[in-house]
Amino acid sequence: FPDRETHFSDIEMARNNVDFLIVGQGIAGSLLAWHLLRLGASIIVIDDNHAGAASLVAAGIINPISGIRMVPSWEFNRFYPEACNTYRQLESDLGTQYYNEMSLIRFIQSNAETERFNSRKDSSEFAQFLKTVNKPGLKPEIIHDPLGSFTLSPAAYVNIPRLVIDLGKYFDQKKLRLTTQFQYDDLKIESDKVIWKDWIAKRIIFCEGYRGRENPWFKSLPFKPAKGEVLTLETDTPLLPRTILNGGKWLLPLNEYRCLAGATFSWDPLNHEPSERGKNEILNGLRSFTHLNFKVLNHVAGIRPAMDNTLPVIEQHLRFPALVIFNGLGAKGALIAPYCTRILSDELCRMVKFGKICVLPGSEVFNY
Repeated sequence: FPDRETHFSDIEMARNNVDFLIVGQGIAGSLLAWHLLRLGASIIVIDDNHAGAASLVAAGIINPISGIRMVPSWEFNRFYPEACNTYRQLESDLGTQYYNEMSLIRFIQSNAETERFNSRKDSSEFAQFLKTVNKPGLKPEIIHDPLGSFTLSPAAYVNIPRLVIDLGKYFDQKKLRLTTQFQYDDLKIESDKVIWKDWIAKRIIFCEGYRGRENPWFKSLPFKPAKGEVLTLETDTPLLPRTILNGGKWLLPLNEYRCLAGATFSWDPLNHEPSERGKNEILNGLRSFTHLNFKVLNHVAGIRPAMDNTLPVIEQHLRFPALVIFNGLGAKGALIAPYCTRILSDELCRMVKFGKICVLPGSEVFNY
């Protein structure tokens, strides 16, 4: 009989060896896999065919100024150039347009917002994105704007659902994706590798979205996922071309008469079921700044992967260094994911050489 060491070696040779296993193929797992392939790493993506993926209902809006407080989106000037370059490269690789630069018009909804805007508009961090200040009556046949509005640029719309589906097909063609539900009990962890079914990998990266809170090795992280609902609408009046409209709720034109509209944030119940309450919330929000009549063509819901502190998380397990989590992109995944996945892919390749994630200068955007 072969000795124990030789026998184990024979078993390893019978398995499939890769550098990385990636669990989840939403926008986080998709872009991470794409970056790693460009670096020459070997990967396998494990995904249950996007079941429940928030990326399949994501609007993909990139907005430089967000929230009630009208503050610049976190690290926008760091993330935006990376997003432009990444999506343009993906369009070249896959032969499909995903990235659409647009302006964004934000309607002032109250006297308090007028005061807030006036107090911020001359600051350097705000003024760099302020294109025009619009008086009331911008386009009265479709717009209701008694307090005026302002136009922001750059802004964009990324077709995240199409991108995720196309990358899934690309991974399938290359035989790099396994369409199955990942079971934690199937994973064997060793000091320098993991073994999952017939696969051995140097590291496994969990990009599971809201399901990450069920991960037995990372469930202590401050997960706070949020349900979001989005409508596809049709109107008989032409929309403003290539302009995102935002007045608490947003309206994103897909063509002259069709648009997406959203979105809601809710936590109870936390499920994927579209609700009448969510639909009415969006439609009532649109009525605060438009005169348009809409026909609802589609209504979808998803669960955003978010953390309690709203920041994304990239973390290597302290006890099991072969385990890494990437999660918490929240509602700004279209903006944040390209930069995070590019940095993470670089660090993962360093990790398999040095044994840990190395914090590089400028990478303080991550929670280690």
